Amino acid sequence: MLSICIVFSISAGATTLPNEKLQNYIEACNLMKQGIEKRDKIILYSSMDLFDTLDIVSIPETSIRAIDDRNALSPTLFFIPEFIDELILHKFELAQLDEASLLRNNSVSADISVSHHGIKAEKSMLLEIEGNGHMEILIVSSGNAAPQIEVKDKNSGKIIGNYSSSGSSSWIIWDMDRPGWFELEISNMDKSDETFVIAIN
Repeated sequence: MLSICIVFSISAGATTLPNEKLQNYIEACNLMKQGIEKRDKIILYSSMDLFDTLDIVSIPETSIRAIDDRNALSPTLFFIPEFIDELILHKFELAQLDEASLLRNNSVSADISVSHHGIKAEKSMLLEIEGNGHMEILIVSSGNAAPQIEVKDKNSGKIIGNYSSSGSSSWIIWDMDRPGWFELEISNMDKSDETFVIAIN
């Protein structure tokens, strides 16, 4: 019989990630949100400078799939430098874009792999993602509230709920016993529809 270990706690006091690249990514995302809110190109350029220190690629479609997407929506923004280029080029007025049309980098030695998803207000979605070894998963919301997140390792049955939050970001760190798939549940805690980026180092 498969034993299930459940751990649950929220470390709201842990305001920084131990991973410097993911921490820089959070800072770039926060600057981008600030620049969009204020329609300030200077802030957006500062955000782009931080993004440009990172090699960012899309999580391959073969490595991520939706299990329950009843509350899913199309993303309305993308936390990548290419999206900032589009914002500046079109004076903050954009037609609908998608991640695949923006991120064309396929580097095998990427710093961060990302996937963008929209979630309805106060709803959640469940994804399945391929992983291996030491895992550090960061979720950044386009809204104000940090998402609630939970992971289930499908190999071991272990449920990990001990995530940390700061601002509109949450992250969770654990070690997979062997390569395989894990389930990631993301709950939108805002009273409005929001975009979420999953970033994996």
